[in-house]
Amino acid sequence: MRSFGTEWGRKLIHPDIWVKRVENLIGHYPKLVLSDVRFDNEAQMIKRNGGVIWHIERKNNPFAVNTGHESERGIDDRYIDQIICNDRDMDQLRVEVAGVMAGLTGRG
Repeated sequence: MRSFGTEWGRKLIHPDIWVKRVENLIGHYPKLVLSDVRFDNEAQMIKRNGGVIWHIERKNNPFAVNTGHESERGIDDRYIDQIICNDRDMDQLRVEVAGVMAGLTGRG
């Protein structure tokens, strides 16, 4: 998927190929959850459209694999609105996410 998304999509077609795709969806679905944001231009589009960005991190993640691919560098910290620590089980992560979601209640 990295090859498709980055080498083919971003490099061969256009750096904003995925940004434009999502912006088209926003017109049809005003409330979206994007599960993966890898590049600053994607984060900028989210912010431009009134979105918030959460970073879920897990220190000493036994499942993490860093290949050094440019898509795995992450976005600049200035775009991150909330950091959620995922150092326990899925049930605890759900509790953490629900708490942050409760804080968003009432947002347009």
